[in-house]
Amino acid sequence: MFAPRMTHARRQQYRHRIRGAGYALSAAVVSLVAVGAARSGQDAATVFELLLLGAGLFWRARRPRRVADRWRVGADSQRAVQHALRGLAGSGCVVPHGVRWPGGGDIDHLIRSPDGVGFAIETKTRTLSEEHLRRTAATARWAARRRRRYPFGVVPVLCVVRTIRVECRYGDVVVVSLDRLLAVLERAALCAGHSERQGAPLWRKRPVRCIEPLGLDPIRARVPGRNDG
Repeated sequence: MFAPRMTHARRQQYRHRIRGAGYALSAAVVSLVAVGAARSGQDAATVFELLLLGAGLFWRARRPRRVADRWRVGADSQRAVQHALRGLAGSGCVVPHGVRWPGGGDIDHLIRSPDGVGFAIETKTRTLSEEHLRRTAATARWAARRRRRYPFGVVPVLCVVRTIRVECRYGDVVVVSLDRLLAVLERAALCAGHSERQGAPLWRKRPVRCIEPLGLDPIRARVPGRNDG
C-alpha cells in the first residue's frame, strides 16, 4: 500500500514561503503608500519613515524565504525516499508517510512488513547528528508499543539521500544511503522472520562506509524485541 501525504517538511516549507510572501507584499504596499504620500506633498519625514518601513519589511521577507528553501530540500529528500519505497507495495507492505507522533513533527515513513516487522525511517539530505539518531530511535520505540501491528518490533532507520554506498549502525539506528535502502529493509525483514526459531543473525556483516564520525560505536544491528519500549 502506498499512501503519500503532505509531510511535515513540506508543510513547513509552504508555511515559511507564505510568511515571506506576506512580508514582501506588505513591503510593496508600504512603498506604494510612500510614493503616493510624496506625490501628494506629504512632509519628507513621513515619506522617509514609510520608505524605511518598507525596506525593513522587504529585508524581513528574506529570512522566511531562506528557511523555506531549507525545508524544501528536506521535503524533496523525503519525496525521493517515498518513490524508492514504492517498490515495496507489491510485496504487501503497508507504507504510510508523515505519521504523526507525540514527540513533535512526524515520522517520515513507517513501514509494516507482511511478517510484522516495522521500520521507522527518518530522512536526511546529506548530514546527520547525534540528535537525529536519538529522534529516530525514539520514533521506533514509540511505534514498537503498538505490538499487535509490529510483533517483531520496529527497526529505526535513518536514510541519507545524497550519498551512496552507506550501510552502517550507530547505537540502535541503522544508517543507510538511498541506493541501499530497499536491500537493507528486505534483508532485515527476512532475517527477523527466522531469527527467533533459527537463531540466525539479524544482519550480516558487510563492508560499510560511515558518513562522518559521531562519537558513537557502530554495533551489530538487531531488530528491537517486543519488550524494547
